[in-house]
Amino acid sequence: MGDGAAQLEGFITEATQGHAVEWVGDHLITLDQEIDRMWITKWSIPKVLFVLNRYLASPMLMCAGLETFDLIAAQLPLCDFYQLQSFCVFYLRWLTWTIWTQQTVVEAILLCRLWALFGFQRVSPSLTRLRSAGVIAVLVLTLIDYIGESVTIVDAQGLPGCYAASVPKIIAGYWITPVIIEFVMFIMTIIKTFRWISWGGGAPPTLILLALLLLANLFVFEFGPPFLSSLMITPSNTAGCIAGSRMLLNILGINYNDDLTYADTELEFVQGRTVVTTTGGITTFGSTAEPTSETLASSESTSKEPMLFPILEHSDPEPVDITPNPAGRFEV
Repeated sequence: MGDGAAQLEGFITEATQGHAVEWVGDHLITLDQEIDRMWITKWSIPKVLFVLNRYLASPMLMCAGLETFDLIAAQLPLCDFYQLQSFCVFYLRWLTWTIWTQQTVVEAILLCRLWALFGFQRVSPSLTRLRSAGVIAVLVLTLIDYIGESVTIVDAQGLPGCYAASVPKIIAGYWITPVIIEFVMFIMTIIKTFRWISWGGGAPPTLILLALLLLANLFVFEFGPPFLSSLMITPSNTAGCIAGSRMLLNILGINYNDDLTYADTELEFVQGRTVVTTTGGITTFGSTAEPTSETLASSESTSKEPMLFPILEHSDPEPVDITPNPAGRFEV
């Protein structure tokens, strides 16, 4: 490896450490929002995904690269634990759980996104369960197979570290199964995207940035030098973890925005007559009912109820028979 390649490899190490600092900084500046919005909500699938992404997948990404352990070892020169066989075994087992957790969370988030785009009823629940069972089965088999692999230590100057002695036979199934399923999801998302563009909607800048990072990761891995294959992995994963946490926090924050005004699509008649008056061909609607203390208290308690995802239920009002009287006044 030449001097230029060594410098690039050092740049990758520094970039990995920089993105770790970036993730910690984002966690600190959004911790108050998490406490105010997320901790008080009931446990649900989105909240579980938030906790896994925030407190399991993200810390794993910080420790997934050997650069992090090398940084710690540099502060403890007497403890070259990263060269010990026991540490290498622990590291590869930890890396296996990292891959397993990351893939599981990503697939679950993709499924929730598909539900949001097409509705739960259009995405067959039985098909969803079958897909989830297939992906999880492959992940579990890969996890078991990787744990059974022997570990070797490579002291080469170019790519030192801990490696598995061989590749599990089921590794192809681990990648092929999610790729097939994600390809179907990709096609469905593209169809919905073209419809969204035809309606005049634009793509958020955050999603454009994530798409560019993923494409850059693909092309660098396929066409770049071997020692640069992991250049864009850490930026892509870091951006995805931060975007996932911010997305859930922002959705939950809708309930705490005082500037928003909610309108119910259901007409409700309570404690009084709703009067329709026609004057000169102009029809106006009014009500003789005054708001009571019970009504106001119920409305206030309902509006402040914390929910992870606000759900608006739409129902059509029943037909009302409006009969005019001789004075030209309509009463319901």
